[in-house]
Amino acid sequence: MSANNDRPELRLVKPAEQQIAPEILEQAQKYFTPEQLAQITAKREQLKDRWEVSQIGDVAAQLSAVAPVPAAKSKPSLASAPRIVVDAVKKKQQMEPLPAKTEIAVCPKCHLPVRDDAYGFVNPDPTRFVKAEPCPVCSPRVKAMKAAKKMERELGTLFGGANIPDYARSWSFATYPADGDQIAKDEAWAFANKETMQRGLYLWGELGHGKTSLAVSILKVFMARGESGLYIRAPQYLRLVNQVARGNDTQAAILDLAYSVGCLVLDDLGVEQATPAAIKQFYELVEERRGTNGLYTVITSNLSIDDLEERWRPAGILPGAFHDGMRVTDRLRESWGTLEIEGISLRAANYAVEEDQ
Repeated sequence: MSANNDRPELRLVKPAEQQIAPEILEQAQKYFTPEQLAQITAKREQLKDRWEVSQIGDVAAQLSAVAPVPAAKSKPSLASAPRIVVDAVKKKQQMEPLPAKTEIAVCPKCHLPVRDDAYGFVNPDPTRFVKAEPCPVCSPRVKAMKAAKKMERELGTLFGGANIPDYARSWSFATYPADGDQIAKDEAWAFANKETMQRGLYLWGELGHGKTSLAVSILKVFMARGESGLYIRAPQYLRLVNQVARGNDTQAAILDLAYSVGCLVLDDLGVEQATPAAIKQFYELVEERRGTNGLYTVITSNLSIDDLEERWRPAGILPGAFHDGMRVTDRLRESWGTLEIEGISLRAANYAVEEDQ
């Protein structure tokens, strides 16, 4: 494990500058002489330096001296607009889907009372007698609320809630030990509040460093906002997959939740038996949640992504050669923020306190 001063830069925010991939440079060396490559590199640096912020400011100053920038036009307001324009803008605003919380009592489109459990229907073409369709203003709100309630009921029926273990029900960011990795805590808090570019977080580190504690804390922040959440260990997830393969409808509903819940915590990835079927299931889960907007995923492991890839490498496959596990690890490197939990072992520290007492 690296020391604090050697700690690599966290990947929750993507770097501003992207380096040229080694394989691209290798291919370029086959078609260009060293002198040509040097000229290309110099030209690239010249173009990059030409548009630095300071130089852009100098160019802007020169242009403004030659041709003064005209005063910005003030944004027109509805107060000064013709009445017909005001009516058109207000009508358009009224026809937008209603938010979850609204003070509007009557739908401006279907003219029925706004309710949480029902919506109206409208004729899409008043000039013809056609099948009525759900009101585009009040129906999206009701459908979203019903879907959220259905997921909440399923979580309660199948798991008794978010499936957070009994020993972790009291864990939160407020109870995270002061001896724990505070940098990791701050990064996890930013992820929980959706302040990061990525919607996936890979927490890894040695045993007892608080990975599950931070993952559960993130899950609780999502649930406190009224969003759905589910905690599940990687071995438990694979058992559910096997039961679904044998025709268990209840377990199939649980897998649907794992694919669609707002925040999923997949704990202890890498402790399971690395079979091709298991790796396939993890790939499908990661790919589905990665490609669906609005879904957040936290994965914890004792292994770094490189070590996880090596652990999944089948016998007889040379290091670096392609295998199915690389499909998962490549997705994690591409779309997940990677956060190593450092510091002391919190479990060992707790045991030491208990022995002293």
